[in-house]
Amino acid sequence: MVKKQNTRAAYKPDHPYLKTLSIQKSSGFGRNKMLAMRSAVIIALFLLEGVVMLAVVDSKISHSPIKSDVAVVAKSPKAKPKTEVKAVSEPALPAPALAVSDMSLVIPKLFINAPIDPVGLNTKGEMATSPSLQRLAWYKDGAVPGQIGTAVFAGHYGGPNEIGVFRSLDQLKNGDVLEVKSKAGKIQKYSVYNIGKYALADVPLQELFNKNDGKYLNLVTCVGTWSNGTSSYDQRYIVFSRLIE
Repeated sequence: MVKKQNTRAAYKPDHPYLKTLSIQKSSGFGRNKMLAMRSAVIIALFLLEGVVMLAVVDSKISHSPIKSDVAVVAKSPKAKPKTEVKAVSEPALPAPALAVSDMSLVIPKLFINAPIDPVGLNTKGEMATSPSLQRLAWYKDGAVPGQIGTAVFAGHYGGPNEIGVFRSLDQLKNGDVLEVKSKAGKIQKYSVYNIGKYALADVPLQELFNKNDGKYLNLVTCVGTWSNGTSSYDQRYIVFSRLIE
């Protein structure tokens, strides 16, 4: 026997069954709505938690020392340049025979002990002189004292109110001794063998500068009459000496 299912139409409007059925439906709908709201809240809380976690992680990364170092390097690199030491072979320069004041002339008889400076030629093509009245000039393009050839030392005579280093050179005689002393203390001794006074045009240049059959040292200074036209004296006084070996 089939049980007949009742519908709302089979009951009167004020039937108690209809009220019960309405309450049940209303209650079911409410429960479903409540579940939906709870689910939405849970999902929202889950999403909010994810956002917060991402923000924290990003904040930690942004304050990471590694990230800061990278940023600084990228903005202003402070890489130190590499220093490479390479061996450079430079050509050896020839050592000068004698440097400034590496030697001095000593004349015991005249109480002279004068430093010597190397010189060349002046603008007139003549042997230059020392700017000091108390120093000697050595013609460096000639022979070095102690070597074959003729070394030449020039010294000032001075003026009426100024006394040069060779003012008393005319007191030397043949046989007197001259000494050339090096900075290291080595002494070369020369003996005077000839003395001459010459007019400027008659100076024996070959014997003065270019005698090559021995080791010679010649001393020269100005004497005679002063000429304003040439700004010099009109004579030369020369002492010729040879090395004592």
